[in-house]
Amino acid sequence: MSSDTRDNTGPDSEETLVRQIEGIIEGDTTDNSDGLSAHDLKFALDIALRMRKSRESKLVVEQLQQGATLRLRIPLSEIQTRVLTPRVYLRWPVVLAALHNGHLIGKQVVENAVQYAEDGNAKARLTLQQHAVHANKYGYFLFRYDAKTIDYRLRAEYSGENFPQATPKFVVSASDALHPDSQHELHKKSVCSADCQLHLPKPKANAPTILDLPDASRGDEVTDVSWLQRATDEPQGIALVEDIQCRKDMTQFGLSSKAMDAGLLHVREKVNPLRPEFPVTDVAAAIASIKGIVMKDGRKVFFGSKEMPDITPIGNGRSMYTFEHFNSENCESFLPVYTLRGREYPVVLPDDTKNEHYKLIVDWFVKSARLK
Repeated sequence: MSSDTRDNTGPDSEETLVRQIEGIIEGDTTDNSDGLSAHDLKFALDIALRMRKSRESKLVVEQLQQGATLRLRIPLSEIQTRVLTPRVYLRWPVVLAALHNGHLIGKQVVENAVQYAEDGNAKARLTLQQHAVHANKYGYFLFRYDAKTIDYRLRAEYSGENFPQATPKFVVSASDALHPDSQHELHKKSVCSADCQLHLPKPKANAPTILDLPDASRGDEVTDVSWLQRATDEPQGIALVEDIQCRKDMTQFGLSSKAMDAGLLHVREKVNPLRPEFPVTDVAAAIASIKGIVMKDGRKVFFGSKEMPDITPIGNGRSMYTFEHFNSENCESFLPVYTLRGREYPVVLPDDTKNEHYKLIVDWFVKSARLK
């Protein structure tokens, strides 16, 4: 498209814009001097067709011609959210467990770290580096869930003589949408794409904390002393994000954030009225960073050490980004409150025994947000 054509294209002439894009794709129009790929042009056409009555389609193509990278988005109005109960869909436990377990990396990290630390295996080193890149894009989990775990979270309640009204122990919410790329297999079929599982504290004074609180003797670091004092004095008000994940094909479209927002809205409007004396006031989240491994003989080997010099800690960049950029009418911003250092978790490989196995060394960065 020449500059003259763009200048003569008014805000209501998306039909002309569509024809111009179609012409470049089909080869009838030669003015593609900016060298847009056929893939980008097809994306632009798809967007233009969907936005004929708006100015956005023209803007997208102009930005592409100026060298911008086209990033597909899902309009917020097209993302469906729901709070789940076992009566909604009996297969939810199986579905959510499978989605969660698709992000597990603990065993792969240990296997490759052992090979690299012991004999400098180049393939193992490359795989560890790829894990770090993958984790930044998609996130990861360390602990396996089975369907029974999810089923329990869908059903569990605080009830009995000390609780006038039964209230949930967990709020599980999910989101789904069609993939915005018309060529993608999930474009025509909406599936569960993301979920968030909020663990709520017991609604009673001095309830057991559901957080792993910092311990200075273990090297933990406190960022917000006043928040920690409140969490210690009023544990019945601090909820925890036990799980938040997104299907890999649907990453970066805001689906996990929408799922979490739906859960927080449910806590504010449906759950807190059932526990007026002990409302949920804050929600915390712990984000993992794998720092190294403990060998079977008890020796600790850290990423970046002489045994593994080219490896950086494997941080959960996707989760960190989600919480740092979370914008909601239901809570304030997530801010750092403390860091747990050097926690160790056993990883049992096929040839290991319960008494002889490796461990992951993990730091946890804890953030929290105040409900509105």
